[in-house]
Amino acid sequence: MKKYLLIVMSFVFLLSCFDNSRQLKDKNRIFRTAGKYYVYYNGNTMEMPANLYITGDKKLEDYYAKGWLKNLNIEVMNKSELLNDLDKYFPDGIDYITTNENVTGTITIPLMTVDGKQYIDSIKFEKFLATLPAKGSGKATVEGDTTVNANALLKGKKIEILNAGGIDGLAKKVGDELVQKFGVVYTAENYTKEGSMNYVINHTLSPGEVNQLIEGLNLKYIKVLDDPTVKPEADFVIITGDDANIEFSIEVMTAASEGNSKVTTLLNGYALQTKQTETYKEQKIADKKQIEIYYNPFDVYTAQKIAKILGNVKLIEDTAIQNKILIVSKD
Repeated sequence: MKKYLLIVMSFVFLLSCFDNSRQLKDKNRIFRTAGKYYVYYNGNTMEMPANLYITGDKKLEDYYAKGWLKNLNIEVMNKSELLNDLDKYFPDGIDYITTNENVTGTITIPLMTVDGKQYIDSIKFEKFLATLPAKGSGKATVEGDTTVNANALLKGKKIEILNAGGIDGLAKKVGDELVQKFGVVYTAENYTKEGSMNYVINHTLSPGEVNQLIEGLNLKYIKVLDDPTVKPEADFVIITGDDANIEFSIEVMTAASEGNSKVTTLLNGYALQTKQTETYKEQKIADKKQIEIYYNPFDVYTAQKIAKILGNVKLIEDTAIQNKILIVSKD
């Protein structure tokens, strides 16, 4: 009987450990792997430079133990200090510290240099966080720690859909799809300016709501338009163009031989300009472990839709890139 009880108790203990481990994987955290630093935040992994100044006089690597302390398996000197300092940048907080996790894909954060020191560009970073893909769980946490379906957060939101591309019925089709998916309320009408590009304007939606809405749009190209005068009474504005006639370049630089690029195969629904080359910015493309997508901040949603198709990519904001997206891949 005692042997049976021990077996049952061991099984329950193992199940508890497995459940706790799975819960921790979804929590925001910072970790060090192979000498590099990463923050996992709301479903996205960001690489943080070791020499990044988290405060005015303290770099990220300064929080971590060195020398003989590291040999004693002391990872961080003052855990609460590190977590509190990181919370100033991450609104939803960083919950805990871990080490030696597997990294499959990272996002580059916006930085600035002042007097030779690297800092997080807090203004750009705030906008950057607003563009990040939502967690894949389809859930969001609201006040009182009540978990609800994220789709329900959009119910009743006012969406204005303006037809600029001249395609009959497109605005209504987009609106009906959003009603079915999210329960929004929409108004569709023709836009005063004709154009082929699709634009979005956010007036009141939260970052999570915007990401959810963007994922639900069946549009390949989406550009951010910063114009608070367009339908300010709406929560969100969508200006539909014509995907088939958009003059927007997707450039692919690959080390793969002609006809053997995995990227061009996966993105066969896009008009691509492919160039076979060995290097990009004096770096060997064949040595890159991830696909890199360079994008202008106004084209972030187009970049995210492409990233979702390709998988395991590194999104890199580059304000020098205009009216195009650049993809660098060894395959």
